[in-house]
Amino acid sequence: MLCGSPCGSQACSGRRAPSPAITTSASRRAAASRSPTACWCGVQAASSSVRNRVGARIRMSYRGLASQGVFSPMSFLDRIAECNRHDPTLYTPVIIKGLRLGQVRKVLLPILAPFTDESEVRIDDQQTLDAAARALIETGLTPPACGERYRVGPRFDETWLTVERAAVECLGITAYGVHLTGFVQGPDGLHVWVPRRTVDRPTYPGELDSTVAGGQPVGLGVLDNLVKECAEEAGMPEALVRRAAPCGILRYRVDGEVGQRDDVIFCYELDCGDFTPVNRDGEVENFALWPVVRAMECIAETRDFKFNCALVLIDFFVRHGLIAADHPNYIEICDGLRGRRPDVRA
Repeated sequence: MLCGSPCGSQACSGRRAPSPAITTSASRRAAASRSPTACWCGVQAASSSVRNRVGARIRMSYRGLASQGVFSPMSFLDRIAECNRHDPTLYTPVIIKGLRLGQVRKVLLPILAPFTDESEVRIDDQQTLDAAARALIETGLTPPACGERYRVGPRFDETWLTVERAAVECLGITAYGVHLTGFVQGPDGLHVWVPRRTVDRPTYPGELDSTVAGGQPVGLGVLDNLVKECAEEAGMPEALVRRAAPCGILRYRVDGEVGQRDDVIFCYELDCGDFTPVNRDGEVENFALWPVVRAMECIAETRDFKFNCALVLIDFFVRHGLIAADHPNYIEICDGLRGRRPDVRA
């Protein structure tokens, strides 16, 4: 992103320099006290020995970082476990056209009494589903209705009914989304574009996010939805977005504030080259280009990232070999990213 620093160099691109890896408490405090306006020309003016040390540092594998005490070797599992904390005893089934396609908190059953039969919520048509969703939204427990419809069915490509997005968590219906990780292969190694959500967002205000992310509405293809979201959130041209590579899915089931989040994320990644993201819809405070090791450290040691965006980046680390196959928790990490629940630790 632009550093805004009047460095006086005509050759300066204005792009903020990536922060070097932080290895000790003292160096973290020193880094926090530095001016945030250091720019690329400052990095280029540094001695070659410093640049080489930073570059070598960024290229280290996760296991190498953990062995030097940068962060706990179990900490990525913590982030995964936080996305898989779910207590099924809190819920009763939501049966839609004869199949269990959701579940609702038992404490909400009085609100859904007209649709409840023998301790199960039963829905057989669009009118009944709309009425149940409206009853939940009118309690004020959910976000306000936004008019965006999500698919309801046994498979992503089999839509039986649709539901207002605001009621999805309350009804425990599977929701789909798309996330893009934008990266740059810089002179000092791999970097990722990290946005910060604005503080006035109704959900997860001020938290760090995937480069681009959005829910998957009915009636729009996954890639077409990604094109739309990238234009709104990052000002990306369609031709660039269509070069993004699909990278599989992530799954998790977690107890949210008012119900169950049973989510599937379609993951993409994109080499952004010289492109600098610029937000268009007012939902992002800023974008920053981070060395990948800084993102790894942040996810491992903090909860600064929105919870499911941490999963997206952990998956990116695995794909790019930054979490190596000989990592002691490699299998648990990979299983947890696909919804095969790792051990949940306090």
